[in-house]
Amino acid sequence: MTNQPKFSGYFQAFLAALMTFTCGMSYGAYSLLIVPLSERLGCSLTAAGVPATVETFASFLVGLFGGGILIEKFTARRCVLIGSLVACVFVAGYLYLPSLVLVCIFEAIVGASMAFGYSSGMSAFIRQWFIDKRESILGVAIACIGFGGAAGTWLFGVLDSRYGFGVTSIAFACLGVLCILIYVFALRTPEQLGQKPLGWEKAETLASEEGKGSSTDFGVDFKTALRSPSLYLIMLSCLLWALSMVVSPYLATILMTNGVSDLDAANYSTVNNIAIAVMSIVVGALTSKLGPKSYVISAFGAGIVGLAAMLAWLQASRTMVTLLLAVVLLGAGYVVGTTYGPIVTTKVFGNKCYDRVIPLVFGMRCVGLGVGVLLLPSLAEQQGDWTMPLVLAIGMMVVAIVMGLLAMQLAPMRKLHGEEPNT
Repeated sequence: MTNQPKFSGYFQAFLAALMTFTCGMSYGAYSLLIVPLSERLGCSLTAAGVPATVETFASFLVGLFGGGILIEKFTARRCVLIGSLVACVFVAGYLYLPSLVLVCIFEAIVGASMAFGYSSGMSAFIRQWFIDKRESILGVAIACIGFGGAAGTWLFGVLDSRYGFGVTSIAFACLGVLCILIYVFALRTPEQLGQKPLGWEKAETLASEEGKGSSTDFGVDFKTALRSPSLYLIMLSCLLWALSMVVSPYLATILMTNGVSDLDAANYSTVNNIAIAVMSIVVGALTSKLGPKSYVISAFGAGIVGLAAMLAWLQASRTMVTLLLAVVLLGAGYVVGTTYGPIVTTKVFGNKCYDRVIPLVFGMRCVGLGVGVLLLPSLAEQQGDWTMPLVLAIGMMVVAIVMGLLAMQLAPMRKLHGEEPNT
């Protein structure tokens, strides 16, 4: 009897998460780059946020017109590498490019790579290894974005204060060497190792029910997904989430412009990123046990309460307890942007069109963040404070919850199997 090779999916997910951690380190420093960029180039904070908007629209356009195709063509494994390498030079663009136009061009390249790399590529890679426990594994892997963000915020502050921009930029860019080594020597697909994804038997059963024989590609095809209102409800809910939760990556800037010192703002941003990481793990476990509907309610709900606490801190109760509550719950709510798409897409459409749909979902998330970086600060500048932007954000999050639940209620997978499939 031939011994079966030990299942390698958990180790492979760890490697993908490690590469995602490096992405999070660079992107975690983002909120600390806005003010220095504004000061260095002599532009307003709103203008300094324009590159982020360019990045998000580039990400959405590439995702819309070919992000899924690129994942299929280059493989999810290679896309993880591309996204990681581009992320590793992210800080350098903000620290060295001499004009806002060049920063915008650089950010367009970053956005294009994010459409098929970074979260989309990592999510597609883990899809290849897991049918069962996908939500839990994705939650843990995506948590590394938050852990990396926390580490990146801290490391940026330490290196910048002690050694200056030059050493900081080199240190962050050198993370790309680690990504290359992981890709070349360790990162593999199930086919490369002669294995099958965890839960392939369940996938075979679902495929059989759909009349597709022996196939793990259960679920509807991409054309069917495009005709489904669920897809557009998911995309719109991601957009509304991102417009609202831009408060989280913009947190340090908000605090620094409301009397909080740079060091304290960095510390609060670190707590925010840790909350993102911890909630990502909790969300994955809860989703596997309680289902995506409970996840949508809890994660979106945490964001709403976090926004309300932030509003209370700004307007009524400037205490550390109120601010910490806001920071932690905003981190919990921010998890929606990276976990919502993978979890709900599988629930609504199955596995077959996953790689084509997920870039659209993540792309819409990016558009919302990019517009939000301009919209909310602009409203705050016009109003003289953040009351109106935060009230608007709370309202958009409420609508986003309703859209997410409705998308699952109208899921094509429910119609395909006559009931809600256990995926």
